[in-house]
Formats: sequence, structure tokens, C-alpha cells
Amino acid sequence: MSRRTARDQGFKLLYQVDIHKGNEEEILETFFDENKVTEKDRTYIQEVVHGTLEVTGEIDKLIESNAKGWKINRISKVNLAILRLAIFEILKRDDIPISVSINEAVELAKNYDNEKSGAFVNGVLGAIQKTASFERIGGRIVNSPLLLGIDTSCYTTSIAIVNEENELIFNDRIVLSVKEGARGLRQSDALFQHIKNLPELVNRAKQSIDFSNIKKISVSERPRPVSDSYMPVFMGGTSFAKVIAETLDIPIQYFSHQEGHIMAGLWSAKAQHLNHQPFLCFHISGGTTELLHVNSAKDGFEIKIIGGTKDVHAGQFIDRIGVSMSLPFPCGPHLEKIALETENSIPIPVSVKHTWIHFSGSETHAQRQIIKGENHQSIALGVLRSIATSVEKVVINAVKETGIKDVLMVGGVCANTIMKAYLLDSLKGKATMHFAEPAFSTDNAVGIALLGNVGYNDE
Repeated sequence: MSRRTARDQGFKLLYQVDIHKGNEEEILETFFDENKVTEKDRTYIQEVVHGTLEVTGEIDKLIESNAKGWKINRISKVNLAILRLAIFEILKRDDIPISVSINEAVELAKNYDNEKSGAFVNGVLGAIQKTASFERIGGRIVNSPLLLGIDTSCYTTSIAIVNEENELIFNDRIVLSVKEGARGLRQSDALFQHIKNLPELVNRAKQSIDFSNIKKISVSERPRPVSDSYMPVFMGGTSFAKVIAETLDIPIQYFSHQEGHIMAGLWSAKAQHLNHQPFLCFHISGGTTELLHVNSAKDGFEIKIIGGTKDVHAGQFIDRIGVSMSLPFPCGPHLEKIALETENSIPIPVSVKHTWIHFSGSETHAQRQIIKGENHQSIALGVLRSIATSVEKVVINAVKETGIKDVLMVGGVCANTIMKAYLLDSLKGKATMHFAEPAFSTDNAVGIALLGNVGYNDE
């Protein structure tokens, strides 16, 4: 169990105690009886639950005095449990960087409530961090060099901050707005939104981060690491990064969006060992479906495309079917949600030749099913299974051809739980699959920040 997972469980247990007004010992005992955890994780969970409950009164006073206009009884039970756990870590756990506690709390609020809750939690904890009550903050972050990463993709504005030890200190993003019924954004519209979003994200970060500690910036400047790869959306990130770099008089380094996906995938899947050997990477998103042969390089990765799609990308396939079903765009999470409501799948034909996929025929077949009035849930499940089956066939063929069994899965489509479960089962013994965590599979700036950290100490 990772520290992130243990923290997630600690939050849920605190929430359970608060909701049921139960005895924490009984609740903990039931949890440990039903879940296998290491001694280290058991110690952490027990400490945060018992410790938080012991100082709840002190913590609640801090929350109420820093949550402007909010009384404790008006804060949702979910956000209250998240805030209490984070403040306990800040007060009592010197081994956990303060900004890590804040960032993890924000992610919990987003995952279990919504984006607004993430901003609320970030604001409260940022205000608390700056109060005199937390004198220990002074020495912990001030002398620690930090690296800022920026990514401005077709549908998401992202920033992330890491320290020299590759610990994630801050991570936030804003998904771009797409008009209802639209199949995407014009580059000019996306660029305009990035220009609006970047100052907002930096302001959020400054609530808990001293930007004088930023020692380097890395930014995505193009989709792929090849000379003719270009999209205007990345100009928003590069221009903003240049302004910050000039203002702080710090170095700036440029990478590709694809390299950021690969690095975030390796880091979140705990597969950094692949950096020392060739590996395969399947990058599957709204605008990309590529099978890559990857080697690490001094500045990023050496990448060669050895497979993928010849027509429609997997993400486009999903979005086009989703829009036809009147689902919100981007449609991936919404299509998955309705697919999980059934076990009856409408078969969708697949077309795979060696390491290349054709999704146009699959899309046409699925669209016909919609016109015929077939059940949307069954069509959705059929679409996801057809993509998973196609990926399975390509991976098997690529492993045979290259002799490489390690396959990293990155990109927003790879966050799909139906596809992940299918591929892990069907490829068992045939390939070693490494999936990025869902939060770091979709567009983010974490990989870009981590890439900037590579070789930082050599500069």
C-alpha cells in the first residue's frame, strides 16, 4: 500500500467515525480485519486516526478561523475529514513535507467531492500554513529547491511542482470548457483559455508555495519530440514559463507533451527502472494512439513510433460515440460510467494488422447501433471492449517483434478501468503491463516537472 493509498484510507476512516459517531477502535479493528496492510501502513493509519481525533478541537478552531465565512457545521463531512487529516500531518508529522500534505488533501477533495472543493481545501490549508501557529514551516520549504512544470494541452491547463527528491509538492489543473454538443475546441479558443487559466493556477500554488524557492522551470512546447511537431496551444505555456523564468532569473527547459506523459507514467506506476532499458509505451488519448519504442536520453526520451492507428484515434472514437449519445465532452469518463451499468456488450468489430489499428469501421458500426436505437450502455461497453481487444492484439504482436515485454500505458484513455482490467487479465504472462495511476494518466504537468529535475543538480 502506497502512502497515498494509506492516506486515502485514513481519510475514509475519519469520515466514518464522524458520520457514525462510532468507536474508532472498533472501526479500525474492522478495517484491519478486512484489509491486508503492512506494519508500516498500519502504524501510519492508526497514528493519523487516533492523533487527529485527539486534537480535533484544536484543529477545528484553526479551520474555522481560516475558512472565511464558513462555520464548521456548514463544511461538508467529506471536506472536514480531509482538512482534519491534512492539518494533523502539518502539525505532527515532521517526516511529511507540508506542501505534500496540502497537495494530497486537494486531490482527495477533487476525487471525493469536486473541483470547487479542491480549491476550498487548498485555500484553507494555504491560509493555515501562513499563520504563526506553524513556525516549523519556515525551515522546511524555504531551503528546498523546487522545480515547476507547465503543460498546456488541447483540453487541460496544468502546473506541477516537485522537489529534488522527485516528491510531488503541488499538482493542479483546469479542464478547458467545451460547448455542449461540440466535438472539441479550436486551437485559438483553447489558447485563450490557457492564457486565462495559468495565472489562476499559479495563484493557487502561491497559497502554499514560496515561489522564491522555484529554481527551474520546464514546459511542454510541442506534442511530440520531433522537429515538425507543432500546435498553437503550447504557446500559452511556453510564453508564461518564459515570463516566470525571466522574472525569477532561473533556467527554463523545453520538452514535448508526449515525453511528459511517459515520465508521469513511469513515476506513478513506480516503473522508473525502465529508464535503464528499452521499453514499449502505448500512448492513447483524444488526439494520439501510438505504440512507441522508447529509450531514455539525456534530455527526455528517444522515441520511435512502431504502431498505433491508421485513421481514427481511440479517444476520437470514444468522443464521437459519446457525442452521438449526447454525453458531455470529453466523453471518456461519461462513456465508462454508462458502460459500467451493464454486463451485456454489443459486439463491435475490430481491425488490426500487425501493430496497426483501423477504428473507422468500428466507429461506423457503433454509430449504426445508435441509429437503430440499441441500448446505449451496451454500445458503450462494446466500444470500450473493442478498443481493449485491439490494443491487446497490437501488444502481443509488438512483443513478438521486439522481444520487449515491458509495456507502459499512458494517456487519458488508459485511465479507463474497464480497459485496464481486460488488458491486465488478457496479457498476463504475455507482457508486463505498467499502468499510470488515473490521476497521472490524463493530461498533467507532473511528468514535465519531473523531466526538468533530471540533470538539475548537474547544471
